[in-house]
Amino acid sequence: MRTEIGLVKKIEPSKVLIEADPDASCTTCEAKHGCMMSSETKKRYIWIETTEQIDVGDKVEFTIEEKAMILSSFLLYILPIIMLFLGIAGSVMLYGKSNEGAMAIGGTIGLLAGFIIIKIISHLIQNKSMFIPRLVKVIYKKK
Repeated sequence: MRTEIGLVKKIEPSKVLIEADPDASCTTCEAKHGCMMSSETKKRYIWIETTEQIDVGDKVEFTIEEKAMILSSFLLYILPIIMLFLGIAGSVMLYGKSNEGAMAIGGTIGLLAGFIIIKIISHLIQNKSMFIPRLVKVIYKKK
């Protein structure tokens, strides 16, 4: 499990909106320049369900399953590329290598199919406990 720290920005019944800085591991990552999460100015906003008494401005500690982050990254970054190439390969098998128009259409169809698969999988896993961030504790209470 990855433990992170964030600031409570909004409170709704039974859940809070946490503003989290980019993870500390981002600064040492080799791929940080190509990653959407690595920018020092980008904040992440995460809804976390809780029954604890929390106020806006409190600093909290929360956890996220590493397996969930890896699977989410695969779904968002790798699956569309795989589907793009499968669409191109399918059009080559049907129409041959010389039909570039068919390859472009096949790639587009494959990419769109990838996005549809992501939407379906996201809907299926959204309530699985592995994918739900958990509030660990309040580190600092705003006075």
